[in-house]
Amino acid sequence: MKPKFVPFTFNYPEKFAVIPDDEVNFIKVEESITDPVQGTFTLENFAVGNMIANPEPFPGMDQELIYPMLLEQLGAQFAQGLPNYQKISEAPEKVAGLSGRSALFQAEFKGTDKGDIKFFGKILLVRQPGKERGVVIIMMATSLEPEIKDAADVGVKGDLGAILKSFQLTGE
Repeated sequence: MKPKFVPFTFNYPEKFAVIPDDEVNFIKVEESITDPVQGTFTLENFAVGNMIANPEPFPGMDQELIYPMLLEQLGAQFAQGLPNYQKISEAPEKVAGLSGRSALFQAEFKGTDKGDIKFFGKILLVRQPGKERGVVIIMMATSLEPEIKDAADVGVKGDLGAILKSFQLTGE
């Protein structure tokens, strides 16, 4: 991942742990609960990965063409790994003062040791204007996190909201 790296910073609470050896993302942090009998379950996680696409040849092309296409590809990847995956919405969104685009989704794991667990997610794409490389921010929360009631809460409520507010691209 080092050759693909785009510099960024963010802050996260001490109750989150870095997930080691994540070969897909630059970094992934997660808050989870562990039950000695039932196992470990995710409450919230925040990951930052690589995005690469030709720089937009004219203003607005990221929003109208490039980001929607990339979000569609990422959604298809998530649909393969998350049962009952549903894309909910897609819209422009500011990230660290930059124009990005987000997609909201949900999925549901049925019959876990904690019962049926809903996963709520947000995928955000953002890059500096005129740059080829940017980042994919993936935030997921489960119905086990009391503050998160639906996908619209992801990145707004709970710890993910504070983490996202602290996120900054720091240049190249």
